[in-house]
Amino acid sequence: SVAAAIVAEVDGTPGSNDMPGRLKFETTANGSASTTERMVIDSEGRVLIGADSGSAFNSDSMLRLQRAGDRVFMQFKTDADQNSAILFGDVDDAVECAIEYEPANKALTLSTNNNDETNALIQVFPLFGYEASQIIIKKYIIFNI
Repeated sequence: SVAAAIVAEVDGTPGSNDMPGRLKFETTANGSASTTERMVIDSEGRVLIGADSGSAFNSDSMLRLQRAGDRVFMQFKTDADQNSAILFGDVDDAVECAIEYEPANKALTLSTNNNDETNALIQVFPLFGYEASQIIIKKYIIFNI
């Protein structure tokens, strides 16, 4: 039995001096004798993690997490004094928007950055043991829950 494999395949139609390729990462589950595809990097540089249902990538997607017949979660874990975030921006600029979690405050912040000034749009704190949820625009509290 094979425990794992990395497979290189042609990904598209080759042409003269043109060989589109993809990498497949496969592992063998406990109790199985054959490998199963777990992750693919296609010829466009897009990454698929999980089971492929056969549907094509959305042309704008670079990462797709998929699991047939069950839920999918993405988990970010850090030390209690370190934040986790998903950062957004274009290729010419720094971070323009963010979804950030602060474990020390148990806070989730959705923010934009305008001329190097961060404007929190929504900041959510748990209702028990911490401040109430807040909606903040340009750093002024507009609405408390």
